Amino acid sequence: MYMLRQIFLVAVVVYTGLMLMARPAVAASFDSASLMLYRTKTSQSNVQMLVVVRPSSATNSRTETNITVQFAPGFLVQTSASAIQSSTSGLPTTYQGQSIVAMPGIGSTASSVSGQTAQFAISNLSAGTYYAFYITAGVTTPSTAGKYVHTLSTIDGSGTIDTQQVGTSIVANDQVSVSAAIQPSTSDGSLAISASPTTATVLERGDEATITLTYQHTLSSSQQMEVVASWDNGYLTGAPSSQVTAVTYKVGSATNSDTGVAPVINLTNRTITWTIPSVTPNVAHRVSFVLKASSSLSSITPKVVQKISVNGTLLDTALTTQSLTYQINFLIAEAAALPTSTPAPGTNPTATPTPTTALMSTPFVIESVAMRTVTKDSARFIMQTSHPSTYTIFLRFGAKKPYKHNNWFITRNAACS
Repeated sequence: MYMLRQIFLVAVVVYTGLMLMARPAVAASFDSASLMLYRTKTSQSNVQMLVVVRPSSATNSRTETNITVQFAPGFLVQTSASAIQSSTSGLPTTYQGQSIVAMPGIGSTASSVSGQTAQFAISNLSAGTYYAFYITAGVTTPSTAGKYVHTLSTIDGSGTIDTQQVGTSIVANDQVSVSAAIQPSTSDGSLAISASPTTATVLERGDEATITLTYQHTLSSSQQMEVVASWDNGYLTGAPSSQVTAVTYKVGSATNSDTGVAPVINLTNRTITWTIPSVTPNVAHRVSFVLKASSSLSSITPKVVQKISVNGTLLDTALTTQSLTYQINFLIAEAAALPTSTPAPGTNPTATPTPTTALMSTPFVIESVAMRTVTKDSARFIMQTSHPSTYTIFLRFGAKKPYKHNNWFITRNAACS
């Protein structure tokens, strides 16, 4: 009886010991873990990813020997451990505001691969420290967009120490194309205008002036430029509001650009435009055209002021407008009086001939008369004649109805200025 009790007691002790040895270690969760893909586009081979873990306090009583990454189904994982490469070069210095430490003891490749799980040999970790490493090759993202869940674990000889699931999203296109252009400044381009003869020359009716426009830019490559010449109506000297058509464009005189771009001529708006797609930088380019002083304008006043300008753009940037001004004389001089000779005295003297005055080369014509203003005691007229002249107009203001002629009133009674 005693022998039987002893055998039973030994058996119970042995059985209990076996039960204790077979009990697996309980895995804890990382304090923090993440798997960050550098490309989240579908079907990206050898996608680089950053693995970051922060061990829990469970690591204090255990010693890590490996870390595993179990990729979600759909990710393609190379079957050869040497094809799955790892690195700690170029790691970020912080994660969530905390310093990062390179994963200790990790090699340049995985130590083993089984299905979707890649295992990497490491050294012992400390609780509360962020550890990181890169997987740089050996994994391809899924061909289908969606959300995928992976599992990170650290293990020792007894089993899993810390583990945690982490998610990633895969999209059809993970990049946004953004195109931007920095517009040039006004100082990057320039315009200039010159003329022959120079503006120091007073033009006469029928004279021609060649206008030259110079354009250039200082950008690093060829760019589009637009050059626009324009001219306003001329105005009477001292009277800017009194405008006349003093010049006209000489048909066919505008030149092409040095790249062969022909000008667009708009005589209604008095503009000539060159739109040049490609202008070589740091070179002065030129175009020109001819304006002709009118031959038909009568002598309203001796001189007319004529302004000519150039403006333009470099890409979409407006450039500084440049201008020049001509003085044009439309006065036609009258023919001088022709002297006559007085005969020498003789035995039969004759009367001294009366001097005669040569006729003007063209007939004197009153071309237009216009009444500008009328008040109760004054009136203002403008009379346009073909030759310099003076004239007096007599008007009458009062109850008596004056004589009406061509929409203005003529009497012979009262003088009016």
